[in-house]
Amino acid sequence: MRFIDSRNQEHQYFGRFVEVDATAFPFLDIIQQKDLSKNKFEDLSFANLFQLKVNVKTVGSVVFFFKSENFNKEDFVNLVTPLGDLPSNTIGDAINKVRSLYEIANRFNPVFSVYYPSGNCTLFPECFETLTGSAITYYVNGYSESLAENKKPLFFNREKKPKEEKVKEAPQPNEPVIKEEKIKEPKQPREKTKIVFSNPFKKIAEDKYHYLFALVAAFLIGFTLDIAIFDIKLGKLIYIFFFICCVIGMVLNCFIYKDTLAEKGFKSYEFILNIAVSLVGIGLSIGGYFIFLSLAKEKPTNNPNIVLILFSPILALLISVGVSFILNKFVKKRA
Repeated sequence: MRFIDSRNQEHQYFGRFVEVDATAFPFLDIIQQKDLSKNKFEDLSFANLFQLKVNVKTVGSVVFFFKSENFNKEDFVNLVTPLGDLPSNTIGDAINKVRSLYEIANRFNPVFSVYYPSGNCTLFPECFETLTGSAITYYVNGYSESLAENKKPLFFNREKKPKEEKVKEAPQPNEPVIKEEKIKEPKQPREKTKIVFSNPFKKIAEDKYHYLFALVAAFLIGFTLDIAIFDIKLGKLIYIFFFICCVIGMVLNCFIYKDTLAEKGFKSYEFILNIAVSLVGIGLSIGGYFIFLSLAKEKPTNNPNIVLILFSPILALLISVGVSFILNKFVKKRA
């Protein structure tokens, strides 16, 4: 799913349930109730989304976003208010309360939700994911409670309204109150360099085509480069064709890494996973070369140096990654 900021830059997160850092766009802005009207979620403007924050005692806060034209505030409030009377003293209580909250929320088709944990009964991502049903959910790591603006021990808390808000309703005891905001352009937070690790196979499954292309590009680079070196030793001009194929693989790999760097950054789990997949592709290409060598009918008097065969593909891969890094920096400077 894509968030598009006011400068039309995309911030993409893959999967229905995603762990994110608190400073990643736009989650700090959401937590701190910044205005987001000039930003989008997919093709939906935040100006057309209804934001509702639910504080679950001892568990944390869940922020839901609904399409404004379809959302019935009164019905939602009437259904959720009784949950405030449920206990939340143990992990079991917390699980029951959060599951009930999402069961109700999913009836109203939320666009997405954001959870940031706080309190004595915070739920780990693996547990929280099982409670959200079909809702697209972002689990925020690294948010400090010292930044919270409101810590009343209610199931629902009223948010502070911006100055331009014209209507301000007084909350009744235990009554959930919804804040509708006119959204200002946010200040862009600086991304933390903290890397959040998770199941690599799950990550790859969530964006299988991206990692498949990374694997294919690395294999193409390594195999065609080694074959080109082999043909140079044989004195065959066909090595030019294989060099061209290698360059095509490097260009493909460059665009793959440029996308990853633009969306996730250099110090990210996705970048590390990309490198790992590429190295697997290089390993397969070297294996493919030795299979080719064993089957080749015509061989040079002296086979290519084994060090050259092993490290040339890695060097070509690193060059393409380096070019993608430079391109990404250039695009950011021009933005």
